[in-house]
Amino acid sequence: MMEIPFLAWYLNFSNYAVMFWANLMVQSTILIAAGLCAAFALKSKGAALQALILRVFLVAVFICPIVSIIMNVSGLSGITFDIPVVSVEFPVSNQMSEQSEQFC
Repeated sequence: MMEIPFLAWYLNFSNYAVMFWANLMVQSTILIAAGLCAAFALKSKGAALQALILRVFLVAVFICPIVSIIMNVSGLSGITFDIPVVSVEFPVSNQMSEQSEQFC
């Protein structure tokens, strides 16, 4: 069994972690902005309704990571964006390069 070098594992993990948290930050920002806009739009209806709207959107922000993980596992994509992925190429050993030259 071929082991994955630590650097390759670390880069794969960091790529996944950065994309997950960046997407989560964007989704949370959109939810918070929507909640603030809804609370502002319903300003004339009273403070109780504004507090209810803000609490509902706060719960939505707390549930956002769980829903994001479930959607990612199931293969669905919501509001996401991709960032460039870093990859590492490992040098080929001399034996393999000599063998490939012999076949050419």
